[in-house]
Amino acid sequence: MFTKLWMQLDVIQVGADTTIGEAKEILTHRKFRHLPVTDGDTLLGIITSTDLSKAMPSPVDSEISPEDHIIAGQVKVSAFMSSNPVTVSPMTPLEEVANLLQKYKIGAIPVVEEGSLIGIITETDLFRAFRAIMDGAVDDVRIEMLIDKKQSAFYKVIDCCKQYEVTINSISLYGDYSSEQQLMTIRINGKQSAELVDAIWDLGVTINQITQLAAE
Repeated sequence: MFTKLWMQLDVIQVGADTTIGEAKEILTHRKFRHLPVTDGDTLLGIITSTDLSKAMPSPVDSEISPEDHIIAGQVKVSAFMSSNPVTVSPMTPLEEVANLLQKYKIGAIPVVEEGSLIGIITETDLFRAFRAIMDGAVDDVRIEMLIDKKQSAFYKVIDCCKQYEVTINSISLYGDYSSEQQLMTIRINGKQSAELVDAIWDLGVTINQITQLAAE
């Protein structure tokens, strides 16, 4: 799936002259942790709640006067933002977004198209996407199985699904399960789900778990 399907379009953003006090108030009021810094539609950087915590004096530090807190809050976000942040396009696959979040240890990535900020995608958005893929509808059945790493093993399972006329709503593969096997999970819907399970067993596949999805 692609970023454009899960990114947030209504992005709150600030200019480089915004003070860190104002930025902190926005983050606190809106209850999020990342704030793009822009010049018009052009992305200049991003500032996070962690950046602001480092920029502002500790409220419990008795050696810092109230006046010092006020002065510190007037510093511009441009002094503490991350310039040239990691960005993605609307067509970036979600797995690439996940890799970037992990690689750079960040919680959100601005989405840019033709030089303009058009959205943002966060860890929470990825969790929503993953849940939508894995949860499924109430009538769905999730089957987790161990299959051979040969490509033919994958297609044998798919052919079984076609034979029993079930709809495959999602497929996930974990190739590093072992040196000889990969973990395959399918979410299916159809009247012959039970017959399909028997057929998969007959292929010599080990089924770890079968889950009938139910309403929450």
